[in-house]
Amino acid sequence: MSNTASICWKEVRSIFAPPGAYALVVCAGLWFVLGAFGPSQLSGPIFGLTGFAPEGALRLRQVALEIGFVRVAALVFLPIISMRLFVEEKRNRSIEILFTSPVGDWEIVWGKWLAGMCAYLMLLALSYVALIPAWPWREHVTTAVAEFEAALFIQACGLMAIGESLSAIFKHEGAAGWVTLLVSMALLRWDAIGMLDGWNVVLCSGLVVAGWVLTWRSIHSLREGFCG
Repeated sequence: MSNTASICWKEVRSIFAPPGAYALVVCAGLWFVLGAFGPSQLSGPIFGLTGFAPEGALRLRQVALEIGFVRVAALVFLPIISMRLFVEEKRNRSIEILFTSPVGDWEIVWGKWLAGMCAYLMLLALSYVALIPAWPWREHVTTAVAEFEAALFIQACGLMAIGESLSAIFKHEGAAGWVTLLVSMALLRWDAIGMLDGWNVVLCSGLVVAGWVLTWRSIHSLREGFCG
């Protein structure tokens, strides 16, 4: 477990080193501006990118625009975070150090995945910045927003695992990123309402398991090829 935590911490520091830290600041600023001044005309293109079709308390509310924007941010940032988890190390040949260290394959899988999730959760937390000027609690949609955030977190767990596996399989960040983007878009369009339900949990749990297994198989093969 200590090895998993060490890998996670090393990866998180790498992700949030400049320019990653600057991207977080810019992202927070954009979310705040959108929450305070975002025109309703933006809802069409923003909702269309992920097929967002809010229902019930979120329909025709200003807060729905911020939620739609967070879905787009998830669509963009998940591939960006996940595509570099293994590809960058393979390109820099630092993965050789990882493979020759006393770290198990599953510890690598979980450490990298946890690092990606930590980075994504930081972005998700910043999404609340956009909700400050929108005052969702004033519109009695606080519960709906919480359900949306929970659904997006569950989906991110599955998509990060898939993105990690693609980063372990592909040799180029672009290929891993684009395939992860397509999978993310398909999942978000499938869940157009954006609320947490049983099917969401089942599907995303399956993506987590599939992503972890694929990643394990990939790094196990790479390790055998390197050590052999």
